[in-house]
Amino acid sequence: MSGWDIAFGSDEVQAVVKDWRSCMSDSGYTYDDPFDANADEAWMSTDIDMSEEGESGGVASPAEIAAATTTVRCGEEVNWIGVFHHVDTAVQRALIERDALAAQEAQSNLDAIMVKAAEVVQSGGS
Repeated sequence: MSGWDIAFGSDEVQAVVKDWRSCMSDSGYTYDDPFDANADEAWMSTDIDMSEEGESGGVASPAEIAAATTTVRCGEEVNWIGVFHHVDTAVQRALIERDALAAQEAQSNLDAIMVKAAEVVQSGGS
């Protein structure tokens, strides 16, 4: 399981997602989480002009603007970004610490192998 999955599945983040979902529902939207709102295929245009790199010729519809505005408003009301960032940072730091110990152990094992290999080479392979 990735750090992102751990953070997103945490009780703290899921409580905020629940509050965000409720806020969106109060405005008539039925998304499971902020990522679902962003990935809604209703907002994916197939007629976007990508003639210049990084620029889109597509224009957002009033419905898309309303959904985006509501998504942001609800996110701000429940502190979605702040809470997710806080939890994700803590999870990532814990994983780095955990993996650092594993990396140190692997390095120690590799060092021991290299010492033994050098001994074998110096002894002429016996």
